[in-house]
Amino acid sequence: MNGRFAALALVLFLGVPGAEGAWYRSVVATAPATLADVVVSSAGASGKWRVYGVAGDTVYEYDWSGSSWTRRGIASVGPGNMTTGIAAGVGRNDGKVRLYVSHTKFGPVKGSLYELSYDTMTQAWGAREMLGPLGTGESFTDVALSTGSIPNEPPPTRIRVYGSNGNGKAYVFTYAPETDSWPG
Repeated sequence: MNGRFAALALVLFLGVPGAEGAWYRSVVATAPATLADVVVSSAGASGKWRVYGVAGDTVYEYDWSGSSWTRRGIASVGPGNMTTGIAAGVGRNDGKVRLYVSHTKFGPVKGSLYELSYDTMTQAWGAREMLGPLGTGESFTDVALSTGSIPNEPPPTRIRVYGSNGNGKAYVFTYAPETDSWPG
């Protein structure tokens, strides 16, 4: 990466009623850097469904005003970092939907995962590093949440956060409320 990023438009595809296999394309918004990933979620304070995307070192929220889309940056993972994936869900198993972001820092390459929560008191998003940087040369490429009984545990199952990296590894994280941490 030479520091140049092409702007990429976030495009919403909607099925056209009665037209099997046809899609209607509508540009939602653009990002100032390569838009690496998007997710649709009700993670904010209002519970309203919005589109969230990651580009450069920033997490963006895209909102429909009734006549047009607006974009605002809600969090940054720091200069020199590149967001690579985003997911949304109840990762702490507490009923609150949060955003989860994977990122890679360059020079030297190190990856990490962040958890973003909306604070209703401050009316702002806060980003918390879930997992400190991986070893040098290790980068995170994506993040996802799953509710399955993995690894085949008896009910009740817990939601877990999964991350993948550029060296072919997959990681699983389970929130530990007793220590307010994400032990590896």
